[in-house]
Amino acid sequence: MLLKDLNSSNSIIKSRTLNCLDAILVSPAMKQKYFISKFIGDKSSRNVLYVHTPFCPSKCLYCDCSSYVPAEAAEISLHLMEIQNQIIGYQGIFDEVSFQQVYFGGGTPSILNVEQLESLFSYIPKFISIPLKCIEVSPTTVTDEHLELLQKYRFSFISMGVQSINRSECAKWNRPYVSRSELQNIAGHLIKSEIYFNIDLICFLDKGDIRDLYEFEKNLRFILAECNPSSVTIHQLYQSHFTMERTYSLIQVLRDVLNCHSDYTCVNSLLEDGDQYFDTLHQAEYRLATRDLEFTHYMWNKFASMPIKGYNILSLGYSNRFQTVSNAGNLLYHPGKDAIKLFKYDDFIDNEYCRIRKQKSLPI
Repeated sequence: MLLKDLNSSNSIIKSRTLNCLDAILVSPAMKQKYFISKFIGDKSSRNVLYVHTPFCPSKCLYCDCSSYVPAEAAEISLHLMEIQNQIIGYQGIFDEVSFQQVYFGGGTPSILNVEQLESLFSYIPKFISIPLKCIEVSPTTVTDEHLELLQKYRFSFISMGVQSINRSECAKWNRPYVSRSELQNIAGHLIKSEIYFNIDLICFLDKGDIRDLYEFEKNLRFILAECNPSSVTIHQLYQSHFTMERTYSLIQVLRDVLNCHSDYTCVNSLLEDGDQYFDTLHQAEYRLATRDLEFTHYMWNKFASMPIKGYNILSLGYSNRFQTVSNAGNLLYHPGKDAIKLFKYDDFIDNEYCRIRKQKSLPI
């Protein structure tokens, strides 16, 4: 991916650096203090706040995100109190740093009711002044009241995890089903909100091979034509074996669909015949957008546990059970484990992304 762990390196110099850190930072409190100083001192990257909600109405069988179904409502209240405590622990950062982005991920943040969400927003210092606010929602939990709240707090981006509108696929993977009419209704409200909204889809959920593409293409065409999302992000099923045949066939489907929907553009791939090798190697996703083609945020790759080049990430909502990652410069910090590591980025994927956007005349 975009980073390499230096802890496993044989470099004597790097090993000495790590040994010095281990010798100096002997307690969790010292490690946190050291991380805070690094975060405040790094002026070269954009600052991002990630807020984790580890709850879902059901646990999808394909899901590898940090989430579970809460046994009782009190768990959510306790989680919100823990976020408050974590904010206090990072007060030094909040006093000194201005965040350019905040991202609420999960799990399913929209499992929180409107009062809980608004309470969460109120905990975060200078929240209203953060320019780019992003949140993930589920079509089975988001309500009109949620959307009104997100408009009130000037959210920029909503990602709705639909994944499939095939009833049998949803049942197979223990995912709540949303009908086409229900999805159209929610999309209509999202369009009225004028907030940029994305729909997530997963391909190869049924038989796991190219036989799935016929039904997938029908569903994708329906979503583009009848739901009009700002963008659609398409993933292959991560738990399956990625093959060049599947990737090549998916690329052909996307090209055919875009030929009929010229208002949409694939903003992160050229969709050329030769793209299937690296797309398969790096388990690429495809993002089709119809507005604000330059729009981006740090969490397009969906994993809160992966630092992203050019961003300093401060994570809230972590626990020993569910890890998220904070980083600053070349320092990687697991707050729940109180572990510090050094890392560096592998520039290949980032350079490839920049090359594609440049060829499409999109800003980098």
